[in-house]
Amino acid sequence: MTIHFVGCLVDSQLLGSDNEHVVSKIFFIIDETPYETIVRQPYGSNRSFETEPLEVENPKRLRGKMDYGAFRDVAEQYYRMLIGSQGSAININNSSNIRIMDTKIWQSWTVMIPDIKDAGGW
Repeated sequence: MTIHFVGCLVDSQLLGSDNEHVVSKIFFIIDETPYETIVRQPYGSNRSFETEPLEVENPKRLRGKMDYGAFRDVAEQYYRMLIGSQGSAININNSSNIRIMDTKIWQSWTVMIPDIKDAGGW
């Protein structure tokens, strides 16, 4: 399955960002159909922006149609490619407690993940 990531709405109050979590929305396309997923990341001075795991929503319209574990991994990789110490859109180094609210980033990245029939499991 080919996923074309196209953009991200970062740290949106409309999506529920607060002092505990950065909530963002990632936009992507599969087979010419647009989709989106929510990404939540812990926020605060006692959290590491680079190493804390992200919570990646399993898109409802894709449940049972893709390998969620593989999707979660590439969605997190895309998000971190955009934002953080390795970020190509928002590069943050040696900083803490930074908020970049309601920022839209449009950057393409295409990746392949296994189809659900190839994912293995029980």
